[in-house]
Amino acid sequence: MEKRTFQRISMILRIEFFWGNTIEHGTVTNLSEKGMFIHARQCLPFESQFDILFRLQEDILNISVKVRRIEKKDGLYDGMGVELLEYPRDYLEFVKQLKSKFPSF
Repeated sequence: MEKRTFQRISMILRIEFFWGNTIEHGTVTNLSEKGMFIHARQCLPFESQFDILFRLQEDILNISVKVRRIEKKDGLYDGMGVELLEYPRDYLEFVKQLKSKFPSF
């Protein structure tokens, strides 16, 4: 089994993402400094690049990501693992704070 470089933190975080001219909605179920897993009705093709938006306290973060894994459940694609293409300081600080609150991760 593949060992992750960065430990994932389980959580529920609502996001929006852009695909073409459409705004889609999803839920992040785990994240790390380098990536996250998103459950969504609209899963994008492997290697797709897109931007996600999520609220971080008073700010809204816009992060570019790339699909690295797609998950299928009951015959439907309902989740995608994404790699961050950039690492905004505010996002990295958010992950650091989560890890300090939940040190077992």
